[in-house]
Amino acid sequence: MTNQNTIPRAVSVSYNKRTGKLTITLSTGVDVSFRPTLLPELATACPDNLDVIEITPSGFVVLFPRLNEGFSVPVLMRDLVTGIEASSDGRHAALRGWR
Repeated sequence: MTNQNTIPRAVSVSYNKRTGKLTITLSTGVDVSFRPTLLPELATACPDNLDVIEITPSGFVVLFPRLNEGFSVPVLMRDLVTGIEASSDGRHAALRGWR
């Protein structure tokens, strides 16, 4: 069983319109930057809708209220490390209850 204290959590998230990248600062001190087009949920979002970002109290989910979308931080980290895109069902299962 995985200890929740070892799972990376989002501490801060920002979107940079100039670079077109989201940057997540994790509880581990690592910053992860990527283009939102990597995520099916954000692929067609206009930059103005990426300005408002929320992190759930657990730090495990990042939400975009203007889009009514979000993603699981642990699932994103797994996908970025393995290079495997999780199904949208897997991402949405992680978000249930946060919308």
